[in-house]
Amino acid sequence: MRRDLAVNLAMLVGAAVIYGAFFPLNRAASEAGWPPVGFAFFQTFIAGAAIAVYVRLRGRPLVPTLQHAKAYLIIGTFAMALPAGILTKAAGHVPATMLTLVLSLSPILTLLFAILVKLERFRLRALLAVVLGLAGVVLIASPWSQAMTASASSWFLLALLAPVMFAFSNVAASVMRPPATASSTMAAGILLGGGLVALPVALVTDPSLLPATLSPAAIWTLVAAIAINPLVTILFFEIVRRAGPSFFSLFNYVAIGAGVLWSIAIFGETLPPVFFVALAIMLAGVYIAIGGKRAATRTTGAWQG
Repeated sequence: MRRDLAVNLAMLVGAAVIYGAFFPLNRAASEAGWPPVGFAFFQTFIAGAAIAVYVRLRGRPLVPTLQHAKAYLIIGTFAMALPAGILTKAAGHVPATMLTLVLSLSPILTLLFAILVKLERFRLRALLAVVLGLAGVVLIASPWSQAMTASASSWFLLALLAPVMFAFSNVAASVMRPPATASSTMAAGILLGGGLVALPVALVTDPSLLPATLSPAAIWTLVAAIAINPLVTILFFEIVRRAGPSFFSLFNYVAIGAGVLWSIAIFGETLPPVFFVALAIMLAGVYIAIGGKRAATRTTGAWQG
């Protein structure tokens, strides 16, 4: 039992630390000139194709039923393709450390959506979690806090669409995930599904798909994103399979801290005091959303990105 717990914790921390690197990586991709949705397409589709090859080599069907196809497209769209494009676009205007805070809203909004579709009963903790999450957003984005410029605050607010989509995909995954499907098969499916949706969106928003100059920085950011996606996605499904979504809910805490530390290490970003106040408020909301009665919830520990 202890060995299983140690393995599960190692997988959880590993997934969160790796995922936290996405925030400075998005900034690097923006600075390298990547069209946001084009970057989302290449990183999801190529990563999904690589896992799909592995799945087929193992002799497993990738899309055994129509239920699988629907789940791949819907979950992939809202968990991968669209949030990746939004966060890459926002990363060109908002410090990566600040952008990491959007992760804290995902479990809070997931709980709210779960209540709306009656996967969860309404409790006062849900209302309090939402209030704390919004309070943290107001503290960061309000002009009087001076945490960011007015322009950066506007982009930060736009980036909040990403946790809304994460929350929707979490609830969709709870309802739509086909039973007894291998973790690698699910990972390949949602990455390919996200890529297939991102492609037409990318062609409409920026038909070039690629940066004007395919510089070494542009190449390494894509390679890094392609490497991160399979690792994190497979680990997510495997951790949930082994330990359940309640255990995976701890991911939220580690990923936020990892994103902040990666951003400081790579870009040397400095943090205003108000950041720590907002972080504490938002993490309190996360704790209320996923803490206490975690064993009773089906969705708040689901996929965050």
